Amino acid sequence: MKLVITLISFLSLVAQAAGGGEGVPVSLIAYQILNLALLFGVIFVFVRPKVKAYFAERKNVFEAEMKKTELARLEAEKQLKQISDKIAYIEQNSAQEIAKAQSEANQFKIALINEANENAKKIVEEANRLAAFELEKAKAEVRREMLDIALKAAAESVSAKMQNQDHQKLQASFIEKVGASKV
Repeated sequence: MKLVITLISFLSLVAQAAGGGEGVPVSLIAYQILNLALLFGVIFVFVRPKVKAYFAERKNVFEAEMKKTELARLEAEKQLKQISDKIAYIEQNSAQEIAKAQSEANQFKIALINEANENAKKIVEEANRLAAFELEKAKAEVRREMLDIALKAAAESVSAKMQNQDHQKLQASFIEKVGASKV
């Protein structure tokens, strides 16, 4: 600072001696240079700590952001490695997983087919039982109808052969037997 003031003073003296002091207003220039030097000195003294603090704070913020960025980069690399490992594992085991899934699907298919076959057998057995039951029912119906027809034919044959007198004897015999069984 002293050097600047000395230099300005020296220049003003040189300018005054060279020009005789009449043409160039050396004192005015010296006064303005002094004012400018004082202004810069005041600015330097009072503003310097604030500027220094500002740039120190900017440096701290920048370094903090750098650390965050570095941590984010490391985390991203870690996640990339994990994903790459998973992809490699899937690629290695995909054939095994597909084979396992196909095996399970085939086992399930076989189980379904076996269950369907068992259900079909049960349905066939039930149908056979029902058909046998219906056959026996139809046979019994045919026997009953044949018996009814035979009884009617026998009754008609007996009544055609029997005469009125035989019929009365038969009725009397029936009444005696019924009366004897009551007593």
